[in-house]
Formats: sequence, C-alpha cells, structure tokens
Amino acid sequence: MLPGLAFLILASGMATDPAASGAIPAAASATETTAVPYVIQKRVEEAHVVFTVRGTHRKAAPELTANDVAVIEDEQSPAPLTSFYKQGTLPLRLAVVLDMSGSMQGVFAQERQAAAAWLDRIAETENVEVSIASFATEDRALPGDAHEVMSVLQPPRSDGQTALFDSMYETMWRLNAAEEGARAQKAIVVFSDGEDNWSRHGLDDVIAAAQQSETTIFAITVHSRRVEIAGDEVLRTMAEATGGQAFVLGRYEQVGKALTAIGDALPAQFVVGFRPRNITYGFHTVKVVLRDHALKVKAHSGYYVDVP
Repeated sequence: MLPGLAFLILASGMATDPAASGAIPAAASATETTAVPYVIQKRVEEAHVVFTVRGTHRKAAPELTANDVAVIEDEQSPAPLTSFYKQGTLPLRLAVVLDMSGSMQGVFAQERQAAAAWLDRIAETENVEVSIASFATEDRALPGDAHEVMSVLQPPRSDGQTALFDSMYETMWRLNAAEEGARAQKAIVVFSDGEDNWSRHGLDDVIAAAQQSETTIFAITVHSRRVEIAGDEVLRTMAEATGGQAFVLGRYEQVGKALTAIGDALPAQFVVGFRPRNITYGFHTVKVVLRDHALKVKAHSGYYVDVP
C-alpha cells in the first residue's frame, strides 16, 4: 500500500486504516464457525486499483503513463488521478495453491507436474519469492524450497469436503503478513475445480481480501470442454474481480501455455490512484480505460462504502 492512502478497493468492504498497510483480518481459527468481519468505514481520501494490460496479437503491453489512463467511477466522468506506478517492477510474492480434495485426486499428479515445471522457470527470475499451500478440508502452508515441496507432495485421504475459500483467504493473509511494510506485487495461482462445501469464509470474503491486499488471483481448472460445471463460474468470478484470469482447459497439456500467459501478465500490472467524486453508501463501480482502445485491460470491478 502506498504511504498515506486512506483505503484500497474492495468487493464487499472498505478498510481505511493507513497504519495497517493494507493488512487483512487474521485468518479464523479452526474452532470458529463464522468468518472474520471486515471493518467498514466512511472516510475516503484516495482509492487505487490494480489492473493488467495486454497488447494485441499476443504482443507485450507498451509502457504506460498516467496520461494514458482514465478511471470511470459509477459510469460518470473520469475521476481525478492522484498516483500511478507499474506494479510489475516490484518484487513478486507468488503463492501456488493446490486443491487436494477428493474431486481432484485423480488428476493431482498432472497438476503437481505442471506446477513444478513452471516454478522451476520462475525460480530463475530475480526478486521472486514463492510459497506453496494445499487444501482439502483445511488449508496447509508448506514451508521450504518450492521445488522440493512439490517433489514430495502427496494428496491426503479425503472424505469429500473441500475448503477452497478458507485456503485462499488464509494464503492472502500469509502473503500480506510477509510483506513487512515493503511494497510488493502479490499473486496467487490456484489449481482447483472451484468446488467448496466446507469453508467458513465465502467467495465475497476472498474477493474483498484480495482487493484489500492488492493480490491478483489466477485460476486453472481442467475438465471436458463439453460441460460447464458450477466451479468454473466461481473461479472466473474470483479471478476477474481481482484483475486476474481463470483458465478453463480441456487437457492438461494446455496448462503450460496457461502458466506462460500468467507469467506474461504479471510484469504488465499497474496501479492507479484516484480521488472518489461521490462518497455515498453502497457499491461503486470502477472501470479503467486506456487511451489506446486496442489494448485489453483486466481490473478490479468496484468497492463498497458504508456508514460507520
């Protein structure tokens, strides 16, 4: 979080504690039965939104300046910009989250192989810190060298319960805690079918936490393209609301291509700050518009304001 900013864009709430540097609420303990609530306040001085730019025909996105960007709030005239920088030049904190629930165990070996190969390439990049987490009924942070963790990781016995949202929420809490005041780019790549029947947190909690902590989510799922499963829409909603992308693939041979696309997207992320025109109760939409309309933009979709 930039010094002196009053809040970050959320999907279901708005945190306004500048001293917290965008910290999200600590993950709930195993004995709790309700999600940790978000503190919503009315004070708004500056908002900022993370967005990703893609060039046409797979070309790299060009360098941008503040003069190339406009932010449309609530479909009104452009809001005054207050800050702009390229997030893709910052150190990267990357978390890879693996779904090891019963519905995924049949493809776990392929999932692990694809992730391990990509992490080997990522490890050659400077200023990248990688962490691994897995989940079935509960989130598990897996400390140690990412390559070594992947090589020995085995799925646990599962009785069918899946806690995707809890794992995503707690992974973001760990990424934010590791930031220690130093500005960093944060991203999560989750391999999952999007199913969840065991979490204390919900999809809105995950989106709000991701936007509050400026974390971009990318999701990968593999199944027959002849069918659309409920989890596909969950993954799309979670990724697109945070400026990322969900890849719904028909074969595991396509995973490498999807991971390459993610690797290309991360350096093309920017952050723009703006001063909201209308501080009223409710949801406010946000749209990032570029001067070059041929470029493609993925960005957070909006934020809520509530009375204290």
